[in-house]
Amino acid sequence: MGRPEQPLPYLDRPLGLLAQGLRNARIRAGLTYSQMAGRTVGFSESTLKRAASGKTLPTRGTVIAYAHACDTEPGPLLKAWEEAVEERRPLRPAAPRIRKIRDAAALGAALHSLHVTAGNPSCREIDKRTRNSPGIIRVPRTTAHQILYRQRFPSSRTQLKALLTVLGVPAAEHAGWLQAWSRAKRQRPSDRHAARTRKDQLQRRITHPRLTPWFDNTTSGSGTTPPTAS
Repeated sequence: MGRPEQPLPYLDRPLGLLAQGLRNARIRAGLTYSQMAGRTVGFSESTLKRAASGKTLPTRGTVIAYAHACDTEPGPLLKAWEEAVEERRPLRPAAPRIRKIRDAAALGAALHSLHVTAGNPSCREIDKRTRNSPGIIRVPRTTAHQILYRQRFPSSRTQLKALLTVLGVPAAEHAGWLQAWSRAKRQRPSDRHAARTRKDQLQRRITHPRLTPWFDNTTSGSGTTPPTAS
């Protein structure tokens, strides 16, 4: 079973009670953390051990994976997790509601808050989870750090979905986040410039219907256009 685990801090608090519940599940199963990691997909031994340390709040997905590795019904553990989340709620950095997100700054604040709520998993861990989880793309460590610390905008909906998945956001809630991403993307300077350019091109075609891109590209070196085939 390996070395004894350190005593739990704050055993009278929801986070400590969650950690005790996780430890009890492992003891009943008679497994080491290494054996448990081998029974999961995308969750390392260190992640599972940290989940039961009582020092950090694990993600919802980690709690479920931990329970399944121990052949334990996750319901009671998830209830303890929700109570731990609720206790930490006032300590989270303020972030706008998803429906109110309109720009990159607001989306960045919401993602940063989500990362804190998920227990601050390291960007190395996020890289590993996205690499090993089926159905999502990999988000490299540097990219994850830049996005979660508001230095970079998620490059695509699939990249955002990968982050949401490994940070424990239920699939049913992804649509709201993806809509927020679309709203924020439209407000980025580069995207606004591209939109204005497309609008100007469309306006020119409406005003001058004969001046099409084909017409412009086939102008001869003498400044005249080639004759139209009869």
